[in-house]
Amino acid sequence: MKLSFARNAGHRVFDCLWEEEHLTRSEAYAWLAEQMGLPIAECHFSKFDVGMCEAAEWLSYHKLKHLRADRRNRMANPQFA
Repeated sequence: MKLSFARNAGHRVFDCLWEEEHLTRSEAYAWLAEQMGLPIAECHFSKFDVGMCEAAEWLSYHKLKHLRADRRNRMANPQFA
């Protein structure tokens, strides 16, 4: 996989974490850094190789899926929010 494609694909998913207001941008990067075992200063797609971009995309996809489900559940059951 070409590096630019991997970076764009990873960013598309990752950016939803903060663009959909599940997390702030800083919280999203802190979460991803922790998940990938990186210092926050090193956690940026421009510093990732293809494998790291794929890992970030996978992690972000699953986090986003979980956050979206939680939001749907809170909206469907506001008494439990």
